[in-house]
Amino acid sequence: MKKKYLTLIYLIINIAIIIVIGALDPHITDFPKIFAQIKVSWIMITLAATVGCWIMDGLLLKYSVGAIREHKSFLKYMKISIIGHYYHSVTPMATGGQPVQVYYMTKIGIPAGCASSAMAIKFLVYQAVLSVYSITAFILKGSFMIGYSKILFNASVVGLCISIGSVILVYSLSINEGIVKKMVFGMLKFLGKIRVIKDVEAARENIVHHIEDFSKSIRMVRGNYKALLLLVLFTVIQMTLNFSITYFVYRAFGLQQETWFNILFVQAFLYAGISYFPTPGASGASEGGFYSLFKLFFFSDVIFASLLLWRFFTYYINIIVGLIAIFLDGFKKMSKPTAINS
Repeated sequence: MKKKYLTLIYLIINIAIIIVIGALDPHITDFPKIFAQIKVSWIMITLAATVGCWIMDGLLLKYSVGAIREHKSFLKYMKISIIGHYYHSVTPMATGGQPVQVYYMTKIGIPAGCASSAMAIKFLVYQAVLSVYSITAFILKGSFMIGYSKILFNASVVGLCISIGSVILVYSLSINEGIVKKMVFGMLKFLGKIRVIKDVEAARENIVHHIEDFSKSIRMVRGNYKALLLLVLFTVIQMTLNFSITYFVYRAFGLQQETWFNILFVQAFLYAGISYFPTPGASGASEGGFYSLFKLFFFSDVIFASLLLWRFFTYYINIIVGLIAIFLDGFKKMSKPTAINS
């Protein structure tokens, strides 16, 4: 119940931030006229890009598991992906998505160790691709960013360091079981002392199996170049679609002075700086960063409207569709006993 209240509070704060930004926008009274002029064709392209991100994530789950063991049908992974996007959106730093996806994968018959390994592989590939994307953005847009906003530039540097550090850390741990076990056993010992864990030995035995499964899975993937190539390809497509949403929103307002390539890498730069902000959906940093940075590209009378559309297609739609998926999944379970009895 406490978590539900926290989620609600986070959403209220997020909406409050948008209301404040809107209240400060001198063109807020022109909203009806602005939205009436939106090009529906570009809105449909924006929606297609969002759905494409979900499809790529479903494929990433499917092939991450498939690199280790026989995988399930794609539709099951799509459902897990969409539910995961909901929990990514409502938990600080997107920490809730992966554990929930592991849980749902165990419900379709994938062992917990295998599911955890698949998520670790997916995370590793995602961070590696994000690092390359961010480095490219630094090369192409670094001088522009540091000249415009040192705060955004420094935040992006921190984000890039975290991405590269995550790749190095996870990969290093995956090839050295001994280090992982020492770290985990030390944590378990500490948790036992403060009475968070009652049976430390039982926890040790359980975790050892997961560590061994994880290391084995990473070794299998390292030799499976086809699977790795597919995972990298799907991640590049997913990330490109996500970053392109800003450009599609830009075109929806009839703007065409800036190129797709230019906006793509400015958005990649912004993402590197805000993605680790410790609020659900990077609330506050996302809205402030977008408004501050993209007012250089969008006309002043449409910048707030563009922020709303961009935020809807990159954040709120994940919550809405994720909730629908969770509801349908729960309804399906409730209806099963009835179907059997009848």
